[in-house]
Amino acid sequence: MVLAGITVASSNLTLNVGSYSQVEYHIILRRRPTLYVVNLLIPSCFLITVDLFSFLLPPHSVDRSSFKMTLILGYTVFLLIMNDLLPVTGETTPLIREPHPDQNIMTEDY
Repeated sequence: MVLAGITVASSNLTLNVGSYSQVEYHIILRRRPTLYVVNLLIPSCFLITVDLFSFLLPPHSVDRSSFKMTLILGYTVFLLIMNDLLPVTGETTPLIREPHPDQNIMTEDY
């Protein structure tokens, strides 16, 4: 990721109890798409193209079945490597996050 910019906005919040200063930091990050193209899309397209060309081999040939098994093994190894390279999404809770507008956040005072 590349840092695209940081902006700072400050404001004063006045309540019945007193006045408070509020500072907001907006950090803009951009992903580098070439990383995903080179590491994910090009190898996937290559394996799919080779798999499509494997249908040109004779159907009852021993070479075709071993070639298909080699492609499945290659794709499995590729996915294992990609699992280590790409960031994990969906299972972890980010440290900084905004609630979704549809989420109900309820707080109770005791």
